[in-house]
Amino acid sequence: MLNFMKRTGTSYLDTAIEFNMNNPSLIANWNRILLKEGIEGLKEKAKGRPPMSKN
Repeated sequence: MLNFMKRTGTSYLDTAIEFNMNNPSLIANWNRILLKEGIEGLKEKAKGRPPMSKN
């Protein structure tokens, strides 16, 4: 989506409409993360607590 937005120059709202999303602020958040952290920032991160050791 971010690539589409960059190529076409569309707004967050127009991009959300193009991809049948109802939350253009999510695209804005992804764009902010991409600019701050790069592509690594957009990768899925582990959730929850790490498992306890057996000791």
